[in-house]
Amino acid sequence: MSLAKFIVDYISECSKQGKNAAEVAKLEVEEINRKLKEADDLRVRKSNILNFLNQIGDSTYKSKNTNQVDFEDDSEESLELQNKVSSFLKESDKPLTVREIINGIGSYDEDYKIIRTIKHLGMKGVIERDDSPEKKIKYVGLN
Repeated sequence: MSLAKFIVDYISECSKQGKNAAEVAKLEVEEINRKLKEADDLRVRKSNILNFLNQIGDSTYKSKNTNQVDFEDDSEESLELQNKVSSFLKESDKPLTVREIINGIGSYDEDYKIIRTIKHLGMKGVIERDDSPEKKIKYVGLN
């Protein structure tokens, strides 16, 4: 759906309900932000549970990501993602967490590829982690 069509439909729907479209939009953004925070909290909990399972030797959920098979570090897709990550970090005025990088350049279904790209750029010395407790990532350039 184009943005223009979305706007027309959104205003029309709000008008039918006798509501101010701008006020409805603000409330909807707040609700979406709440749900996204909930989703982030669930992702952290899932990660902790998976780590727990791994610690006790249960490998039920280990390496079932189908994206792992078709993503090579020298593929065109990988090089494009390396450029995106590098550019995003260069443009940032501060070091970023992995989650901030993922949120800034990709979607949650690309987590594996973005994390792999970050590791690859770290091994090449293009990026590095700082000394903060969060081990944020910063761009240092090509060596």
